[in-house]
Amino acid sequence: AAAELKRDREVVLAAVAQKGRALGYAPAELRGDREIVLAAVAQNGWSLEYAAAVLQRDREIVLAAVAQNGSVLQHAAAELRGDHEIVLAAVAQCGRILQYVVAELQRDRKIVLTAVAKNGNNLKYAAAELQRDREIVLAAVAQDGNNLEYAAAELKRDREVVLTAVAKNGLALWFAAAELKGDREIVLAAVTRNGRALGSAAAELQRDREIVLAAVVQDGMALRCVPAELNRHPALQWISTTNVALHCAKLRLALATCALPTPLSRSEGALSALPRDLIELIGTCILPDVAICLVAHKYGYWRDGGGLGRGGEDPGLKKRKRPHEDDVVE
Repeated sequence: AAAELKRDREVVLAAVAQKGRALGYAPAELRGDREIVLAAVAQNGWSLEYAAAVLQRDREIVLAAVAQNGSVLQHAAAELRGDHEIVLAAVAQCGRILQYVVAELQRDRKIVLTAVAKNGNNLKYAAAELQRDREIVLAAVAQDGNNLEYAAAELKRDREVVLTAVAKNGLALWFAAAELKGDREIVLAAVTRNGRALGSAAAELQRDREIVLAAVVQDGMALRCVPAELNRHPALQWISTTNVALHCAKLRLALATCALPTPLSRSEGALSALPRDLIELIGTCILPDVAICLVAHKYGYWRDGGGLGRGGEDPGLKKRKRPHEDDVVE
């Protein structure tokens, strides 16, 4: 717009009502106009940065700005960054603004609880005494278990807090107290959520068959955390990490084979020796009957005179669409 129109109050008022940050193009005298600035921040809180300094100290204007976008609190005058009502409105809209709040209000329980409810990660900006507040920490880890990192040491030893954290994010086990890394229920909850949490478990639980099984089923890469004595079974060695499409299927098949209590038997071409929970373990990557036959054939679990010769056709092997030329179960 022409320079004279940028000084036209009605034109500027219409502009900022439609796009608040247009205030940045207004002349200095209109950036000090209270009505124009109020209209601008109501539309876009960030417009506060273009307001005259005197209006950045105006309580009503700052309150309207942070209600629209809490992040603009950093552009408010210093004395208003310590105003309880303004800060509460700001963190309710944008919790991370807690980091710019005066230290006194970082110790205010209501403000911190509001910020953490908005985003649990804001626990890291809370005063130390509130990082020891059980209700606040529980609210934070219920959003993301990794917020356990910012909890006080005594709450990292709190069983309920840690169990809540790992149920949300298994990797939060990393931040738990050492004694809880040896708690079987907590570790099982963690690896069920994220198999790689196995790496944070106590050494004795990294040798627990049920926990290891739960971990590698959730994430095959958890296999790298499995102690050597559990990693020697040929079925586990069969897992391929070079074929992404069938990695999950191979892993489940190998685990099912490891858990076989007795050799499989065949009755009229059908295999049914796997327990129900192991059949469910195999999943739906490929047909269960195909999976069972492939594993049985691979490891020689056929008996009752039903062995397959080299030239024989596996009764469970059915044609299926291959997404990639390397997608072959060996």
